[in-house]
Amino acid sequence: MLRLLMTSAAAITLIATGANAADLMSAADPVMEPAAPMAVYDWSGIYAGVQGGYGSANGYHVDTLGTRSDGFDIEGGLIGGTLGYNWQRNQMVFGVEGDIAKADIDGSTVAGCPSVCYTDIDAFATARARIGYAYGKFLPYVTGGAAFAQVKAGQVAGGFSSDEWVSGWTAGGGVEVGVNNHLSLKAEALYVDLNDSSYTVAIPVAAPITDFVVVRGGLNWHF
Repeated sequence: MLRLLMTSAAAITLIATGANAADLMSAADPVMEPAAPMAVYDWSGIYAGVQGGYGSANGYHVDTLGTRSDGFDIEGGLIGGTLGYNWQRNQMVFGVEGDIAKADIDGSTVAGCPSVCYTDIDAFATARARIGYAYGKFLPYVTGGAAFAQVKAGQVAGGFSSDEWVSGWTAGGGVEVGVNNHLSLKAEALYVDLNDSSYTVAIPVAAPITDFVVVRGGLNWHF
């Protein structure tokens, strides 16, 4: 009888100890509910916005006999609008984008010129493709396509000048960040290569624009 009582007590003690341990483990490690899936940001669709920034380039004038002015800086600001469309496949985002801006990117020199030689960019536009990789609301991208600029070039004395649109190409990259489902902010840098503008004094004079870089920011509304 004593042995039976001792055996029963030991069994009860083991069962109680096990139950207490289970209770402690349950209290220490509560069952976690599955986390709700994170919302996926959708870049697809049409968007429009505003953009503005700064342009910097180098310029010079050279006639057909090889007489050349000294080089000079061409720099200033620009502001305008943007229109684009995105297609998203998983995390890859493909898009097309166009923009046009009023510009005040000017420069001039008197060195090597009969009078003041100047080159002014009064408007700037692009039509580009974009390819990006989305990390939710964070979209880094590369871009490239056609570039256009309204260029005024000439010499102050005598009124020799031209006012024409020239074309070229552009390439660069940037990043766009979604603020909410409709609003995003972006920053980008573009390298631009434009064809030469020209004017005539007694002989043709070319006004090349080199090392043209545009840095700008923008705000887009997604419909």
